[in-house]
Amino acid sequence: MQTHKLKFIWLVGFLAWTFVIIGLWYLERQSEKDFIRQMAISEARGSYNKDLVYRRWAATQGGVYVKKSSYTPANPYLAHIPARDVTTTDGMELTLVNPAYMTRQVHELSFGQYGTQGHITSLNPLRPENAPDPWEKSALESFHQGAKEATLQAVIDRKPYQRLMLPMITEEICLKCHAQQGYKLGEIRGGISVSVPLEPYRKAFLGNVYQHSSGMALVWLLGTSFIGYTYRVIRQKLINESTARSRAETSETKFRTFFNELNVGLAVADAKTGELLECNDKLADMVQRPAGELLGKPPSVLHSKDQPEGLTDFFLYHRDCQASETLQERLQRASGEIVDVEIKAQKFNLDNRELMLGMFYDVTERNRVEKAHRQLEEQLYQKHKMEAVGQMAGGMAHNFNNNLSIILGNLELAQLKCRCSEQVQDFLANAKMALMRSRDLIRQVMIYSRTSGSDLRTVPAVDILEETMKLLAPTIPTSVTFKQEVSPLVGRSRIMGDFTRIQEALINLCNNSIQAMNEMGDLTIKLDCVQFNPRDPIAYPDAKAGTYLCFTVSDTGGGFSEAVAEKIFDPFFTTKEAGEGTGMGLATVRGIVDSHNGFIKVSSAIGQGTIIQLYFPEGLEDEDVPLEEQNNAIPRGTGRIMIIDDDEMVLATYQNILEELGYQVTAEPKPLNALKMIEQNADNFDLIMTDQTMPDLTGKDLAQKIKSIRPDLPLILCTGYSSQVSPKDAEQLGISAFCVKPLGREELAQVVKNCIITNRTNA
Repeated sequence: MQTHKLKFIWLVGFLAWTFVIIGLWYLERQSEKDFIRQMAISEARGSYNKDLVYRRWAATQGGVYVKKSSYTPANPYLAHIPARDVTTTDGMELTLVNPAYMTRQVHELSFGQYGTQGHITSLNPLRPENAPDPWEKSALESFHQGAKEATLQAVIDRKPYQRLMLPMITEEICLKCHAQQGYKLGEIRGGISVSVPLEPYRKAFLGNVYQHSSGMALVWLLGTSFIGYTYRVIRQKLINESTARSRAETSETKFRTFFNELNVGLAVADAKTGELLECNDKLADMVQRPAGELLGKPPSVLHSKDQPEGLTDFFLYHRDCQASETLQERLQRASGEIVDVEIKAQKFNLDNRELMLGMFYDVTERNRVEKAHRQLEEQLYQKHKMEAVGQMAGGMAHNFNNNLSIILGNLELAQLKCRCSEQVQDFLANAKMALMRSRDLIRQVMIYSRTSGSDLRTVPAVDILEETMKLLAPTIPTSVTFKQEVSPLVGRSRIMGDFTRIQEALINLCNNSIQAMNEMGDLTIKLDCVQFNPRDPIAYPDAKAGTYLCFTVSDTGGGFSEAVAEKIFDPFFTTKEAGEGTGMGLATVRGIVDSHNGFIKVSSAIGQGTIIQLYFPEGLEDEDVPLEEQNNAIPRGTGRIMIIDDDEMVLATYQNILEELGYQVTAEPKPLNALKMIEQNADNFDLIMTDQTMPDLTGKDLAQKIKSIRPDLPLILCTGYSSQVSPKDAEQLGISAFCVKPLGREELAQVVKNCIITNRTNA
């Protein structure tokens, strides 16, 4: 760019120099022309003065007589003079020649010899040939206006002339010839014009012109050469500077590109004062501040507020101790957000100045992933621990339920057989009530801790709510007011889903609410039935129109902002302090609701509590009539029943209850012996009731063998707990009923009666 500008400047200089030389040459030529003109005018003025002198001389003499000839004939305009013509004594004829006549002949002679033309004229000439030409007439008129002379360069007969005209003033001596024309003394009576040829002067100056022009050309050439040389020198210098600058800029660009594009925060600081001299865009992005805002500041501008102002401990450590060591530190963004970084530093000298280069590696995401990994490991550990606990609880539940079966059976038999006082009957009823609570409690624990897959079935929504309230009630702090609300629209509306997982979602929400309220406030679970029409806006992309059962969990805690509301269901997101939560609780809730084709709505504001609504599509109602809705009277019956259970006390209890109800009972503690009896004569029995967990042969395996012997023989599989069989497995095996111990007298009677009646009806 600068070479183009230089070229333009050189061209302007060259043209200016050329125009100066041409101008000087032109001025010289004009000076020469003016000099020639002045020389010609001077010559013409000299000729005029000479004419004027001899005219005066001739006038003073009264004229001059010359020999009359054809060249000088008698002047007809002097005919009024008596002595115009005279004859000498020797007979020579003379004629009077006045000054005008003499001047005319001198002019003619001068023109013939030297080319100078003279002309005497006036506005009122005596002789017509002396009449003025247009320029002379104009000059004569200007004399009458006060002009002293007139000049003109003109071409006469194709040759250049310098013309000069001066006035002639009437003198005393002039009146002799011109008085008759009316002229008076002192008046302008005419003028003499002198035309001097310019060609001789021009020829005389032609050599000078060539010499001057050659000199000018030489000066122009020298000046042009100097300008050209200067141009080349400056141009080469600019090219060198431009090349050096381009290399420097390229080097600077490469450095800046490397400095800014490197995915590492970089900063250069004065080692003594800590002043930040340079920083790249990556570092500015890390702290979310403009780079210009950081420059000139101490290192503390990058760090969190717990670092002192000025030189931070990390800066001093890198400068004075171990510059190459990597340290973990926390930077603080303009918004207050903390960024985890690793810092490496290196000292170096530049221009006799000790500097520090700091390299900042953003490890926030790495730390987050490592933390999440640790949390997953902890969760996996907890999962395995819970599985172990579940297995242990299963074994305990089996034995515990067997004991409960013995206690429950004997209590009911005691109530039936005892004819004691009403107070004793109350004691027995209270004992039975406590036992039933224990049975429900162990069932809830087993449901919550089991690790089997989802058990999808239509469940009354109100049952889920009531079971959850029972499970949560003992764990709720007394400082929290815990209540439930059920809309009349709910009725016995059902949800097709996994009872346990829905219960887990509600428990998670309630636990979160209790923590959000710092274990003090109001916690409410509400159940409602909601209709969504096709045109109703549903704030959930995958929701469909229809009937939904809605569980609403509301609390009076501190609430949270809209920004937090957008993230609460993200895995590992938590607002709790480190170690107080994994951030997976609400993510699990979201997964449970999604797996049931439901959706969630959240409403919260800081200081106004939180409301979370879980919507589940309504499921179809089961056609089976619940046991509790059947005939409340304890059914009696007849038939031959074999009971198989390795716990002889349980065996004796169920035997006593069934015999009291009118059945013939065969009790067998060993499953292999029972199988032999059935093989020998399966028709001797109308119903087989077997425990699941037994030595030598499980109830499931025993049932399969019995079905192979007599497929139509009804079976009841009864267990305290087993992870090997579920109601669905029992149904697939053709087992008539699946029961969980302990069984009360009424429940046992109803199940047995139904199985026998159903079998007889089908037969």
